[in-house]
Amino acid sequence: MGIMRYKLAGKALLALLVALVAWEGILEVTTIRTTGFQQHPELGRILNPGLYVNGQEGYGITKIYAEGAIAQPFPDPKETAAARKAEYRILFLGDSYTEALQVGDQVKFFRQVQTRMPELDSRKVMTYDAGRSSASPAHYAYLAEFYEKRVDPDAVVIQMNENDLKDLYGENSSYYATKDGDSYKLVFNEEFISKNAVAAKLQALYGLLRLSVVRVGSDHMQKLLEKDDAAAEETKGADFTPQAGDEQLVKWIFGILKEQYPKLVFVFLPQIDFQSPEGEQQPGYFEKIAERTAEEQGIPMLNMRQDFVNAYQDTGLPAYGFSNTTFGTGHMNSSGHDLVSKAVANYFEGR
Repeated sequence: MGIMRYKLAGKALLALLVALVAWEGILEVTTIRTTGFQQHPELGRILNPGLYVNGQEGYGITKIYAEGAIAQPFPDPKETAAARKAEYRILFLGDSYTEALQVGDQVKFFRQVQTRMPELDSRKVMTYDAGRSSASPAHYAYLAEFYEKRVDPDAVVIQMNENDLKDLYGENSSYYATKDGDSYKLVFNEEFISKNAVAAKLQALYGLLRLSVVRVGSDHMQKLLEKDDAAAEETKGADFTPQAGDEQLVKWIFGILKEQYPKLVFVFLPQIDFQSPEGEQQPGYFEKIAERTAEEQGIPMLNMRQDFVNAYQDTGLPAYGFSNTTFGTGHMNSSGHDLVSKAVANYFEGR
């Protein structure tokens, strides 16, 4: 009887392992397959190279390259001077809306800009995507020297939204801004692990997040820990209370970015309730500050609000949301990426 019991237990365990392996394979193709993360000495926490599959919001297969480059590797560091001179390089910086894991590589707006505008100033246009989930302008300011040396861009497009500017204060990030006397300073948080509360609290789990079964379970547990189950990008900064120094901080960070990056252009992605009449729509708190500050400092800013609203009125397609998510919310779909790429290409061609 004892031997039979052990045999049955062994068979049950083997069946469980086979089921887990099969389920892992299914999840990797249909739901999520991460590449895992690494701690880069200069860039902080970035994705490992490999194929990233995301089917939890939209569906996208993204090729991740060295140094966190999205869909296309950064330039060859051993290139010749002649090769460099033949290219007009545009570096795209932003958060998960620029990283755009929800859509395929050819749909991402940075790639569409290169397709729409193959040549500029008699040079071949090359676009590079350094988007990163939960990034804020503090990231881009802190990493300016790295990108200047590594990509050597002729122009830089920085995508931002309401919550990116709220996140400037966020200490739960690789980079953030903090008060320093009458001004501010940038901080590199080397101890940052993850915005996933489960992984952050159970560090042993962090390395297992590359397994799709663990990642899906962790994501569900994370939602239970949050106040509501909205997407992270929709809720980050939701508890934010306007402060007297907000405009001063935005002016400070915009001034730094303008000084650090050549031919800087901002793309602002607004929060829009597509189900409410246009007359009821109001620009966000930081949206108004960003527009005012960019104009004062002479930084071109492409606010996509009117483009998104007009397109929705014409086609009925919102710029955000997918068939497997809530209508009009979350990250940009193919319609949103199309509109942003058109706006950016039109800007550069009309300079």
